[in-house]
Amino acid sequence: LKGLSWIAFEAVSAFFNAISQILIVFTLAIFFSFEKEKVVYTLATLSQNPRKTALKLKKLYYQLWEWLKGQILLGVFIWLAVYFGLRTLALFGINLENKWTLALIAGLMEFIPYLGPILGSLPALLVGTLFYGFTGFLGVWALFVIVQQVEGWIVPIIMNKALWVSP
Repeated sequence: LKGLSWIAFEAVSAFFNAISQILIVFTLAIFFSFEKEKVVYTLATLSQNPRKTALKLKKLYYQLWEWLKGQILLGVFIWLAVYFGLRTLALFGINLENKWTLALIAGLMEFIPYLGPILGSLPALLVGTLFYGFTGFLGVWALFVIVQQVEGWIVPIIMNKALWVSP
């Protein structure tokens, strides 16, 4: 029991750590978005060719904005796909409470590379296992595997358009 509580503590700690990092990145992104011209001007003046540097920085800003829009689109896709997947699982007897919140967590975690999908699935897997045992675990696990497979097909399409569009 002591080992299980430590694992639960580590999972909750990792989740809140990820959320805090996402909030920091969003705060900085919003700040840099509002102060774009000042940031570009300040960084450009530090280089030997300020005009060329300013053009490169503006292109970088544009591509980062396109990437962010792609990430938001993927997060919304995961959120809705998991939500409707959990509703579908309810038709098969695995009716998890707080479907909307579990799906929102999965969608938000999508912003974290590599570990995000795993961290996003943990709350739903935990709830499914606690209330429906091994059947709940398998159902929720299968749902997340399917959603990630579909996302793996969609990501190149969205990110290709997001990253290779010139301003």
